[in-house]
Amino acid sequence: MAEKNEQKGAPYCKTSLQELLFAKGVQSDPVAAAREVKELQTLRNSVAELENQLAGQSSDLFKRAVSCLKEENYLDAMGFLQAVCYLQPENLKAMNNLGLVYFELGYKDRSREMFERVLVLNPQNERARKNLVILE
Repeated sequence: MAEKNEQKGAPYCKTSLQELLFAKGVQSDPVAAAREVKELQTLRNSVAELENQLAGQSSDLFKRAVSCLKEENYLDAMGFLQAVCYLQPENLKAMNNLGLVYFELGYKDRSREMFERVLVLNPQNERARKNLVILE
Protein backbone atom coordinates (compact mmCIF):
# COMPACT_ATOMS: atom_id res chain seq x y z
CA MET A 1 0.00 0.00 0.00
CA ALA A 2 2.46 2.63 1.12
CA GLU A 3 6.13 2.84 0.40
CA LYS A 4 8.13 4.04 3.35
CA ASN A 5 11.31 6.02 2.87
CA GLU A 6 13.29 7.74 5.54
CA GLN A 7 13.31 11.50 5.03
CA LYS A 8 14.90 13.52 7.83
CA GLY A 9 14.11 10.83 10.40
CA ALA A 10 10.38 10.57 9.58
CA PRO A 11 8.74 7.88 7.48
CA TYR A 12 7.66 9.04 4.04
CA CYS A 13 4.49 7.57 2.51
CA LYS A 14 3.20 7.74 -1.01
CA THR A 15 -0.28 7.21 0.37
CA SER A 16 -2.54 10.19 -0.15
CA LEU A 17 -4.11 12.04 2.75
CA GLN A 18 -7.54 10.96 1.53
CA GLU A 19 -6.49 7.29 1.62
CA LEU A 20 -5.06 7.69 5.11
CA LEU A 21 -8.19 9.38 6.39
CA PHE A 22 -10.35 6.71 4.78
CA ALA A 23 -8.22 3.97 6.34
CA LYS A 24 -8.65 5.60 9.75
CA GLY A 25 -12.40 5.94 9.21
CA VAL A 26 -12.25 9.74 9.28
CA GLN A 27 -13.36 10.29 5.71
CA SER A 28 -15.81 8.19 3.79
CA ASP A 29 -15.24 6.53 0.48
CA PRO A 30 -16.06 9.01 -2.33
CA VAL A 31 -18.31 6.46 -4.04
CA ALA A 32 -20.15 5.77 -0.79
CA ALA A 33 -20.36 9.50 -0.09
CA ALA A 34 -21.93 10.13 -3.50
CA ARG A 35 -24.40 7.31 -2.86
CA GLU A 36 -25.26 8.81 0.55
CA VAL A 37 -25.82 12.24 -1.00
CA LYS A 38 -28.16 10.69 -3.56
CA GLU A 39 -30.04 8.78 -0.84
CA LEU A 40 -30.31 11.96 1.24
CA GLN A 41 -31.75 13.85 -1.73
CA THR A 42 -34.26 11.04 -2.31
CA LEU A 43 -35.29 11.25 1.35
CA ARG A 44 -35.64 15.03 1.14
CA ASN A 45 -37.86 14.66 -1.92
CA SER A 46 -39.98 12.07 -0.10
CA VAL A 47 -40.34 14.34 2.92
CA ALA A 48 -41.34 17.27 0.70
CA GLU A 49 -43.94 15.09 -1.02
CA LEU A 50 -45.35 13.95 2.34
CA GLU A 51 -45.46 17.53 3.60
CA ASN A 52 -47.45 18.53 0.51
CA GLN A 53 -49.88 15.66 1.07
CA LEU A 54 -50.28 16.58 4.75
CA ALA A 55 -50.86 20.22 3.86
CA GLY A 56 -53.64 19.14 1.49
CA GLN A 57 -55.17 16.89 4.13
CA SER A 58 -54.93 19.64 6.73
CA SER A 59 -56.68 22.03 4.39
CA ASP A 60 -59.51 19.55 3.84
CA LEU A 61 -59.81 18.90 7.58
CA PHE A 62 -59.89 22.62 8.30
CA LYS A 63 -62.66 23.14 5.73
CA ARG A 64 -64.67 20.36 7.34
CA ALA A 65 -64.13 21.95 10.77
CA VAL A 66 -65.38 25.33 9.51
CA SER A 67 -68.43 23.60 8.05
CA CYS A 68 -69.12 21.99 11.42
CA LEU A 69 -68.68 25.33 13.16
CA LYS A 70 -71.29 26.91 10.87
CA GLU A 71 -73.69 24.13 11.87
CA GLU A 72 -72.75 24.61 15.55
CA ASN A 73 -71.54 21.00 15.61
CA TYR A 74 -68.75 21.74 18.07
CA LEU A 75 -67.80 18.14 18.89
CA ASP A 76 -67.00 17.25 15.29
CA ALA A 77 -65.34 20.62 14.75
CA MET A 78 -63.14 19.91 17.77
CA GLY A 79 -62.04 16.58 16.31
CA PHE A 80 -61.20 18.07 12.92
CA LEU A 81 -59.35 21.01 14.46
CA GLN A 82 -57.39 18.75 16.79
CA ALA A 83 -56.34 16.72 13.74
CA VAL A 84 -55.22 19.88 11.94
CA CYS A 85 -53.22 20.99 14.99
CA TYR A 86 -51.60 17.56 15.14
CA LEU A 87 -50.60 17.69 11.48
CA GLN A 88 -49.64 21.37 11.57
CA PRO A 89 -48.67 22.31 15.14
CA GLU A 90 -48.19 25.97 14.24
CA ASN A 91 -51.46 26.50 12.36
CA LEU A 92 -52.67 29.60 14.20
CA LYS A 93 -56.11 29.68 12.55
CA ALA A 94 -56.82 26.12 13.63
CA MET A 95 -55.53 26.85 17.13
CA ASN A 96 -57.70 29.96 17.49
CA ASN A 97 -60.75 28.11 16.26
CA LEU A 98 -60.01 25.18 18.55
CA GLY A 99 -59.81 27.63 21.45
CA LEU A 100 -63.26 28.93 20.51
CA VAL A 101 -64.64 25.39 20.26
CA TYR A 102 -63.26 24.57 23.70
CA PHE A 103 -64.96 27.71 25.01
CA GLU A 104 -68.29 26.74 23.43
CA LEU A 105 -68.03 23.25 24.94
CA GLY A 106 -67.33 24.69 28.40
CA TYR A 107 -63.62 23.83 28.54
CA LYS A 108 -62.50 27.30 29.60
CA ASP A 109 -59.05 26.21 30.84
CA ARG A 110 -58.29 24.43 27.57
CA SER A 111 -59.57 27.43 25.68
CA ARG A 112 -57.26 29.78 27.60
CA GLU A 113 -54.30 27.42 27.08
CA MET A 114 -54.92 27.34 23.33
CA PHE A 115 -55.10 31.13 23.00
CA GLU A 116 -51.96 31.49 25.13
CA ARG A 117 -50.16 28.97 22.91
CA VAL A 118 -51.10 31.07 19.87
CA LEU A 119 -49.64 34.13 21.57
CA VAL A 120 -46.42 32.27 22.34
CA LEU A 121 -46.05 31.51 18.64
CA ASN A 122 -47.18 34.96 17.54
CA PRO A 123 -47.36 37.62 20.30
CA GLN A 124 -49.03 40.09 17.88
CA ASN A 125 -51.99 37.80 17.14
CA GLU A 126 -54.91 40.15 17.85
CA ARG A 127 -57.56 37.47 17.46
CA ALA A 128 -56.08 35.33 20.25
CA ARG A 129 -55.57 38.42 22.41
CA LYS A 130 -59.25 39.44 21.96
CA ASN A 131 -60.41 35.89 22.65
CA LEU A 132 -58.45 35.88 25.92
CA VAL A 133 -60.13 39.13 26.94
CA ILE A 134 -63.54 37.54 26.29
CA LEU A 135 -62.59 34.65 28.61
CA GLU A 136 -61.84 37.03 31.50
